[in-house]
This record gives sequence, C-alpha cells and structure tokens, in this order.
Amino acid sequence: MSIEVDHISYTYMAHTALENKALDDVSFTVDKGEFVALIGHTGSGKSTLAEHLNGLLHPDTGEVRVDGVDLAGRGKVGMVFQYPEHQLFAETIYEDIAFGPRNQKKSEDEVEASVRRAMAFVDLDFGTFSQRSPFQLSGGQMRRVAIAGVVAMEPDYLIMDEPSAGLDPV
Repeated sequence: MSIEVDHISYTYMAHTALENKALDDVSFTVDKGEFVALIGHTGSGKSTLAEHLNGLLHPDTGEVRVDGVDLAGRGKVGMVFQYPEHQLFAETIYEDIAFGPRNQKKSEDEVEASVRRAMAFVDLDFGTFSQRSPFQLSGGQMRRVAIAGVVAMEPDYLIMDEPSAGLDPV
C-alpha cells in the first residue's frame, strides 16, 4: 500500500497574467507506515502538494494514486490543515471530532469510541474537554482537536500541513 505521485504538475490561475506554476513534474512514492517530512520555503508548493494527496486538487498533468487507485485519497488520506480554526466548526469538541465518523455512517456507540480514541491519541482528557467549545481553547489545544477530528476517521494515511505552526517548540 502506498501513495504514488507520478509526474504531476499544477499551475494556479493558468492562462492569465497571474499564472503561477506551483508543481513541476513531481514524482515520489510514500509507503504505508513511512514518515516523510516535506520542507521548503513559503510558496514552494508544499501545501499544494498536500492538497493533491487527498484529492482536494487535481494535477494539470500526471497522476496521484493511493493504494493503486487514481486520486482515491478521499477516505484513505486524512488531512490536517495549517490553521486549525479553518476546520473547527461545532459547538463542542465532541461534536467536532464526531463529525467525520458520523459521515462514515458509524453507529453512535462507534462514534463515541472513535472520539474517545482520537482524544486519547492527542492527549486531551475526554471528561475535561469533550463538552467544551473548541473556540475557547489555546492554539495548541485547537491543533490537537483538529488532528483528533481527522484521526477519528481512521484514515490509512495522515497528511499534516505545518502541524506545529505558531506553537511553542516544546
């Protein structure tokens, strides 16, 4: 099982005066269980590449395959965006994390089990945090909730776009 990126290119605002080639003939393979870090300057295409890996963007040329299927990232690839406030929306942390498992048509018992596992994974105590508003948390706690919301869906692959941006080094 793997993610294969095969000669993809991507251009923002193609055929306009503001055309910007973000990816140019990129190829690589990431095997399941492998940890990979992508490092580069602001504007170098890291986030654009990440969005291709879970099917949010489609390449101009080339192909992205997840477990051998072209652009099948939805459901298999979970993505935590750079700014957690962009993916938090519910009134409580529990409801925010439960959103994905519910959309996967899990029973309420399975949803609760997924939420509890995900909160434990990111070291947020269920009893203390589950009924709090995600919008009254610190930046680091918001990041944990955002990660838990993706982890609760149990994706085969997890993409995190700058998971420690704006956080203390510890």
